[in-house]
Amino acid sequence: MAAVDYLRSGGVVGVPTETVYGLAASAFNVEAVSEIYRLKGRPANNPLILHIHHQDQIEQIASTIPSCLPRIVEAFWPGPLTVVLKSKTSVPEIVRAGGDTVAIRLPSHPVFQQLLATINEPLAAPSANRSNHISPTTASHVEDDFPKEPFPILDAGPTATGLESTVLSLVGVPTVLRLGATSVESLKQILPELTIKIPSHQTDSPGTSKRHYAPRTPFHIWSNQNLTTEDGVLLFGTPVPEGADHVWDLSDDPVQAGKRLYAALREMDQSHLRNLYVVLPHQDHPNQTDWLAITDRLRRATQSG
Repeated sequence: MAAVDYLRSGGVVGVPTETVYGLAASAFNVEAVSEIYRLKGRPANNPLILHIHHQDQIEQIASTIPSCLPRIVEAFWPGPLTVVLKSKTSVPEIVRAGGDTVAIRLPSHPVFQQLLATINEPLAAPSANRSNHISPTTASHVEDDFPKEPFPILDAGPTATGLESTVLSLVGVPTVLRLGATSVESLKQILPELTIKIPSHQTDSPGTSKRHYAPRTPFHIWSNQNLTTEDGVLLFGTPVPEGADHVWDLSDDPVQAGKRLYAALREMDQSHLRNLYVVLPHQDHPNQTDWLAITDRLRRATQSG
């Protein structure tokens, strides 16, 4: 596989995962990891997730293995769950953003699994987009964000979930640090003591900066503003606001909406409209917890810079 040789030579490769496309580099090659930060324009205080192909690799990078980890691994790996553990000092500081923990995931995408198994070492792989921009769910999205960069991209079609992994810290009390494609309710079945604490410091978890996942066009939460023919509106199965000429309706199914969210935001962003609005999913929806990750993304995307 040519991508393996490219990675071993210190290069960066665009890779498909079941969540979003990522920019992969050898986790223990500081220069290669630095290239990820350069390409993305990523702040140095934003840690990276390390991707592995077998749970035995956890011992290479984590210094402490919590007693509950085997149950979590059995239930959710491979899949869209990232686990934060105490890190070994051998993990480069740049990967950890200077902290003492490391984020680990075993992805389920077959193409990425094959790549990880062949190279047989952990790969750092954040989302393959410019920092704070809309995450990519197709190879063409990656190309759009990096039109002048020559790194190879493994094109495996659209991603399956469309939302990033849930980040779960097992350092101390089990805590969700980032809402994502693995539901909080499913985690609570194994970890009833689970809490949610979205960190105020970026160093605790990737994807938690105040403004994130954002289109370049001004993006707002709709609250009865008057709409013009130059405005676009994102809906989730709710009635179309009066005056809305450009509408993207992702349905009231949170799974389907999650798959299509980033692609829709990118399409809206490329429509040359003046403003974009989103009508958030109903707060009284009977399955409101299923919308937590989507609502989190939309609130961050609508924050001013």
